[in-house]
Amino acid sequence: MWARTVSRIMTGAGHPTSAAPDPLPLHVAIGHSVQVRAQSLITLEDRRAAALIAIIAIDGSAWAHRAAAMLWPDAHPMRAQLGLDALHTELAAVCGRPLLAGVELLAFAHDVSTQICMPARDLDGPDDQSTAALILGAYRYDDLAELGAWVRAAQSRALRVARMRSTDLSYEAERTGDLAAAIAHAQQALALDRHCEDCVQRLMQLLARAGQPAVALTLYARSDALMRRHYGTPLSADLRTLADDIARAPAASPLSTLPRVSQIQ
Repeated sequence: MWARTVSRIMTGAGHPTSAAPDPLPLHVAIGHSVQVRAQSLITLEDRRAAALIAIIAIDGSAWAHRAAAMLWPDAHPMRAQLGLDALHTELAAVCGRPLLAGVELLAFAHDVSTQICMPARDLDGPDDQSTAALILGAYRYDDLAELGAWVRAAQSRALRVARMRSTDLSYEAERTGDLAAAIAHAQQALALDRHCEDCVQRLMQLLARAGQPAVALTLYARSDALMRRHYGTPLSADLRTLADDIARAPAASPLSTLPRVSQIQ
C-alpha cells in the first residue's frame, strides 16, 4: 500500500454552497511515520516517499539528482530521476494537489507547513534502543546505505534536541519549586539517552533531594551495568562518588506532595 487514509476531515458539512471551498493548507508531520493533513489525514507507507518528505522538511530542500541517487542507489541516474518524478506525481495525487515545488531543487509548495515531532521514550522500557519513538522508525532503510545513514543521523539529532529540551524543562521546574516535574523531565531526558552520564547524575541528585535515595542508588546500579554491558567501562568516578555520598547521607523525608518514584527497576 502506498498511503493510508487515517481519518476524514469534514469541511463545511451541512452547508452547501455554489462555490467550491478553498483547499485546506497542507500540513506535514515527521515522526515515527510521515503524515500529511489536508482534507484527510494520510499516513505514507511508501518508505521512499516518507524519506523524501523528511529530507526536505529537516534539511529545508533537496537537490533532485542527489535525492534520486539516495532513493535508488543501484539505478542508472536517468531511471532514478524517472522514479523521483513518479514519486512527485504520486504525492500530488494522494494529497489532491502538488506537495512539492521545484525541478532541480525540491522544496515544499508555498501552502505547506511542517512539524518535526519530538521523540519520547519510557525509562522503564527495554534497554535496547526501540524504534517506536524515532523519526522514520516505521520504515526500513537497511538496503539503502546513504539514505539509511542520513536517517540515523536525523534520528540522533532529534534525540539530542529532545534530550536537551527535557533537561531545560527539568531545570526550569526545579527553579520554580516543582520537584516532581523536575524529576519527570529528568527521567525523560535519561530515557532518550541512557548513556548520558550528566542525565544520570541529575536524576540521582533530584531523587536524593526528594527523599528517595534507594531509588537513586538503584538508578546508579542499573546505569553502571548498562555502561559495562555496552562499552565495557563503568560510570565515571564522579558518579561513583555521588552514589557513595547518597548512600552515606542521613535519610531525608520525601515531600508530602511528591509521588514516590518506584518504577526504576
